[in-house]
Amino acid sequence: MNPQYKQTVGGAIFEFVQSFVQGYAPKVTGMLIDLPVPEIQKYMVNFDLFQQRVSQATQLLEQQAIVAQ
Repeated sequence: MNPQYKQTVGGAIFEFVQSFVQGYAPKVTGMLIDLPVPEIQKYMVNFDLFQQRVSQATQLLEQQAIVAQ
């Protein structure tokens, strides 16, 4: 296992995440690379799953923002 794997994935997906959710892109990217490696591997080869994970992370951040108000 490459110790830089999650950082490499983060660099690879950041622009895609940013195209979906500009304001939350750094946080969403961080959430996605914190997932277990097998889950990362799944969304890296399945764009629909990747979009679902981005959407789920964004919804979670938006819910947290509402609760914090």
